[in-house]
Amino acid sequence: MSKLTTKLVLMFGVVIVSYAVILVYNFSHFTADVLNSHHVDIIFRGAENVAETFERMLPEKTGPENFIQSIKSLENVEYSLAMLSDISDYSYSLCDRNGQYLYLNDNQLIEKQDISLIPEAETVRDSALAGESSCIEFPTSDGHIIAGAAPIQNVSGETVGIILILHQASDSIAMQSKINSFLFGLTLVVLLLLLLVIVFMSNRFTAPIRKITLIAKELAQGNLTIQTHIHQKDEIGELAYSMDQLAIELRKSKEIQKNEAKMHDNFLADISHELKTPVTVIRGSLEALADGVIKNPEDVAAYYQQMLSESRYLQKLIQDLLMISTLKTKEFKIKQEPVHLSEVMSDTAMSARGMAMKKKIQFVTQAPENDFVMLGDYELIRKLLMLILDNAVKYTESGKSIYYYQTQKGEIVIQDEGVGMDQEALSNIFKRFYRQGKGIECGSSGMGLAIAKEIAVRHQIEIQVASKLGVGTTFTLIFPIDHDQGK
Repeated sequence: MSKLTTKLVLMFGVVIVSYAVILVYNFSHFTADVLNSHHVDIIFRGAENVAETFERMLPEKTGPENFIQSIKSLENVEYSLAMLSDISDYSYSLCDRNGQYLYLNDNQLIEKQDISLIPEAETVRDSALAGESSCIEFPTSDGHIIAGAAPIQNVSGETVGIILILHQASDSIAMQSKINSFLFGLTLVVLLLLLLVIVFMSNRFTAPIRKITLIAKELAQGNLTIQTHIHQKDEIGELAYSMDQLAIELRKSKEIQKNEAKMHDNFLADISHELKTPVTVIRGSLEALADGVIKNPEDVAAYYQQMLSESRYLQKLIQDLLMISTLKTKEFKIKQEPVHLSEVMSDTAMSARGMAMKKKIQFVTQAPENDFVMLGDYELIRKLLMLILDNAVKYTESGKSIYYYQTQKGEIVIQDEGVGMDQEALSNIFKRFYRQGKGIECGSSGMGLAIAKEIAVRHQIEIQVASKLGVGTTFTLIFPIDHDQGK
């Protein structure tokens, strides 16, 4: 048995044994009182019945002075007293007011003056001589004695004598001893049965707890797939459910850590790859210049221009990496200030129009009809829109158009007539360092839309993208509008 089971068995065992001892003790005394009360009642009624019998048998002229003589003159007195003694195992005596006793000894009728009685028996005798029946039970050195007496009256209603009954309650003691022995045996059997029930129930009660303990040890050793499979509608069931949920959450956490570690490794690999090309170009150019391989002034100027271009690319790449790293940091708090979308649209439209004009792209926009407001960081939301607009200009050819407008619901739409994307590209556009076509040609870092996605996530902005290869791409931004501050 487990320690908890042993404790439960001992605890319930002590309680039940204590209860059994108290119960047996009280029941033993109760049965003793019932037996004694039963004997007292029998002797009391027996004394009155015998007195009535003798009253019917007495001669008419019987008085206190001749009561004993009148009794002796009756036929079969010895037989009657002997029969009563044999039937009831009681001692019967007749007594008159003068203290003259008549009793049966060895089937012989004995007459004796002033028999010595114990005080309790004298009290019963005196009460009967006064005309009142009584019966009492009292202890002596030889055991309990029951004394009962009833008055015997003549035809005139005068008490002429009494019938005195004495009983040594040895049979009651024997009966009580048998009852006690039976109770002890029965209690012992019941206690043994209860002990088996307690052991069974304690084992059944502690089994789920032992199982939960083993599950906890398995979890500590890294086995996160294990479950308790305990379904109880009580506190133990709730504990088992909590343990199962803990295993599930730990398993999810482990998966997340594994994915994050994989993403971290991929991120480092991507950075290494992105840094390798410009660093190689710069180093190669510097070595060529340092070794004097390149001497033509025009070629030297071209090499310097190439190194400057690669340095600017590295600077932009580092800035983008720092921004996306900052956005992913939980400690970085986003400002929660009212941002008017009409204002940020107007601001970004001016900048985007300039970029579009350089490529001879038609930039079509219109002022928003409603001024929608959201809580957030103005500069970050402006950067989000500018990154998508820059992406639209980058992938749209000269002579095409870009549309920039706001819907009645406050959604901002950026629609271009660029090269478009297939499904594979569409599923990868928000990944870091992902580039295709024009983006590769123009030296893009592939971080723009990844940063835009992080800004959107931190502001709870939903970005929907629809694209068709050769037709164009549409970005729809759904903002968490603050209707209380909107106008």
